[in-house]
Amino acid sequence: MIHTEWFTIWGGQKKCEMFSETNIDDIASWLSYGGFKATPEEEETLLTLGIAQVSGQFISFSKDLKIPDKVYLRETSFAGRSQAIERSAVGEEVFFVHAKDPYDALRLEVINKLGSLGYLPSEVSDEIAPLLLCGRLAYTAKISELTPVSKRNKHAKSSIVGINIETACSSKPVEIKTAVPDTDHQS
Repeated sequence: MIHTEWFTIWGGQKKCEMFSETNIDDIASWLSYGGFKATPEEEETLLTLGIAQVSGQFISFSKDLKIPDKVYLRETSFAGRSQAIERSAVGEEVFFVHAKDPYDALRLEVINKLGSLGYLPSEVSDEIAPLLLCGRLAYTAKISELTPVSKRNKHAKSSIVGINIETACSSKPVEIKTAVPDTDHQS
């Protein structure tokens, strides 16, 4: 079956300008502008084309992820992060959580067992968030550089946290890690 939608100026729909406001070659922006929703089957097909539906918007992404060898976190001095960073260690595993920022739909927060450490830079979040949020990103991330604010000069206001990220695009759904596994309790 084919799903269709018709926008007309006579029906008072503002979306009838879709053909002049969007580029037909940009499928993701065309689907977002039209306010379309995808069924699970349609989402699977769109994923094969490099398009993900995230927070009601369609976003194009590349399956050929280009992540720098070391990624430095942003906003390490806010929201009590300095205390978590002081007790963290190089080699410790970290996880990504969708920040649900109204100004940046793809913003990812970096956490470990002690709490939030900061945010990924936008260019890295934009690269991996679509795959992460639709459950197709297999990844491992670890702290590779750590200089807490207490070890910096007296004028420094924030810690330096660098992480290494290994990623792979999965053709099958991957569980989204929304919390750090509790490793303090023995079974």
